[in-house]
Amino acid sequence: MTEPDPYEAYRRDLIDNLDGAMNLACWLLRNKSEAEDAVQSAYVKALQAYDSYRGGNVRAWFLKIVRNNCITHIQVAARQRKNIHDFKELTGVSSGYFDCTQMKNIEIGYDLNKAILALSPKYKEVIILREIEGLTYAQIADIIGVPSGTVMSRLARARAELRRALTCKIEEVKNGV
Repeated sequence: MTEPDPYEAYRRDLIDNLDGAMNLACWLLRNKSEAEDAVQSAYVKALQAYDSYRGGNVRAWFLKIVRNNCITHIQVAARQRKNIHDFKELTGVSSGYFDCTQMKNIEIGYDLNKAILALSPKYKEVIILREIEGLTYAQIADIIGVPSGTVMSRLARARAELRRALTCKIEEVKNGV
């Protein structure tokens, strides 16, 4: 019996994580087409970087590449903007990628989407990676290049901001307003 090809196993692991990569890119870029480009580019980079891959969690490795692609894209796009109106368009809230139909209350789903999109990038990425992608603190720390304690601190702050943003809306729904 032949042993499985390590490169092929690595490639399959990347493919298995394309949905998570797309989810992260959509949240960070807020544009499906740009997210698809970022994920495709990250996939190609990950394949090309196979020789430098030192083992460990392929998912965290791949999502780090996706995150870095998204950050680069955002930075390049921001530099290309000539005036504040264009910049607001780039960073503004969209009705994009949060599937509100799966939630019991569409209105709260929309507000949650809006609240997540309104978070600063450093809080948004830890919330997405932990609460949506289910990564560990250590994996998130590796992806974004900060200590685990910083990840925990950012998560606490992000959750507090989300709680503040959503508290009034939840009370309105409870009271039937």
